[in-house]
Amino acid sequence: MKEGFYFENNTMHTWYYLLPIITALTGWCINSILLKYLFRPYQLKKVLFFSIQGILPSKKEKICVLLAQHIIERLPIESIIKKSTSKESIENMMPLAESAIDEFLRKKLVEKMPMLLMFVSDRLINELKNIFIDELNTLLPAMITKYMQQFNHKEQLTQLLQEYFKKMDNQTIEMAIRKNTPVVAVFQWWGMISGFLIGCIQLLLLYSISSVH
Repeated sequence: MKEGFYFENNTMHTWYYLLPIITALTGWCINSILLKYLFRPYQLKKVLFFSIQGILPSKKEKICVLLAQHIIERLPIESIIKKSTSKESIENMMPLAESAIDEFLRKKLVEKMPMLLMFVSDRLINELKNIFIDELNTLLPAMITKYMQQFNHKEQLTQLLQEYFKKMDNQTIEMAIRKNTPVVAVFQWWGMISGFLIGCIQLLLLYSISSVH
């Protein structure tokens, strides 16, 4: 009887040492399932009497609304308009505008109206270009302001952002979150480490209890 009891007790002690490994694997598996359920399945699926869908895909519409509202509330529209129409910004745009006007007068206008070729000279092109540039210096700030003011209609802009976010593919969203969110990347390892620590605590408690007896 004593030998049988010793063998049984010794075997139980051997299994005790496996507790940290078992709990570590359990923690890894549980966190892996939770992480998978966070994103998948992308579409609503029926399993027997239950409907299953990933947490984020099922809440996608609500998340899109909240995200769009959050962006619009913090978008400094007036500051953007002021900076875009500043003298410095207009001056930075002028070289590009001048290049486009020059190309239009020298190439595209002549291609469309070949008869102008006999009347167009470098002096005329330069004079016309200067006239257009002067007009643009006046018109650009007004045009930019008018264009940017449409973004002051927050409800309309919020709706546009919502529609844009809703069109995003669920798989693309998952990849972006996994890639740019460190917590998601270590979530499975955190489950394994916490499971291992829990197993070690259980092992210490069992060892303390067995020592008392």
